[in-house]
Amino acid sequence: MTIVSRLVFPPFHSLCQFRQIVSIFMLHGAPLPETEVYGNLTYRLVKKKISWYDVFRECRRQGDDLASIHTESEHLFLKQLVKKDGFPLWIGLSNQGASENLFEWSDGTDFNYKPWEFENSNTTGNCVYLDTKGFWKRQNCNSILDGAICYRTSREGE
Repeated sequence: MTIVSRLVFPPFHSLCQFRQIVSIFMLHGAPLPETEVYGNLTYRLVKKKISWYDVFRECRRQGDDLASIHTESEHLFLKQLVKKDGFPLWIGLSNQGASENLFEWSDGTDFNYKPWEFENSNTTGNCVYLDTKGFWKRQNCNSILDGAICYRTSREGE
């Protein structure tokens, strides 16, 4: 599918260039609305009332994972994203096992970064979200929040 706008590109030469650009974006995947790029990661905001389990499946259907956080700089970036959005958003950290303290990232990466507020939290629940200030909070996985953060690793050449 090629989108053409004769109002913006009236000369034939420019029209052909525009078709090429649109085709390239469609082939390589132009950034979607509500996405933010950080390093080699593209984050996508899911903005609808949804449980952790449902958004986990939704991210996967799109070829994404729920966001995982491994460094303070990633945490600060996502903290700003949540503050800008203004709603609590699910991330991929959960405890699906028998041990109350065994949390894992849904994308299978190591749980190697824990901010102080998570270590000292008195909240309960098996799934984790970023509150409107970007702090990690635990909540029941079936609870409905206002959205989530999905991500994907940028492919080479994008």
